[in-house]
Amino acid sequence: MKVKKMNKKTAIIFFLILLAFGVRAFAADTPIALTAEAIQELEKRKSDLDARARELDDRARNLEVQEKILKEKLHKMEELNNKMAERLEKYKKEFENRVTKLVVVVESMKPQSAAEYVENLDPQLAVEILSRIDVKKAAKILNLADKKKGARLSELYTGYRDTIPMDEKKTEATKEVSNNSQKM
Repeated sequence: MKVKKMNKKTAIIFFLILLAFGVRAFAADTPIALTAEAIQELEKRKSDLDARARELDDRARNLEVQEKILKEKLHKMEELNNKMAERLEKYKKEFENRVTKLVVVVESMKPQSAAEYVENLDPQLAVEILSRIDVKKAAKILNLADKKKGARLSELYTGYRDTIPMDEKKTEATKEVSNNSQKM
């Protein structure tokens, strides 16, 4: 038999055909067939996983930034809370000093003058002052005060009431205004 000479193009095509059939035959015998489609699928999954990993890294960085911001805000809030607590404590001390001075002033007054003075004070403040002065002096003051106002102050002092209802405050203020206008 005579073998013909093949030109280069034919030889390459023949080689490629042999190679293709040989790879398919080899691939059919192996448990994992690495076809072009499988390779593309693996590359696609790898790129998807890489994208997911980048997304998770971005989220982690964002969470770190948010955590840092929250810690800074918490620190500022704690500082503000401390400042407010200091101011409140300062205010309480100032209030206490003022009330103490008022107690001294009321104790030094004559009972009639003290009664008139206490009647015109805020009820809570009046009770605070009356609770700090001598019991006998407080009794004289309440005895000389307007009976309704004295009774309300006694109720506040004993804890029977927490506040004087707004209706009574308005009614008392209205009566005082009308009394003052009638006098003129």
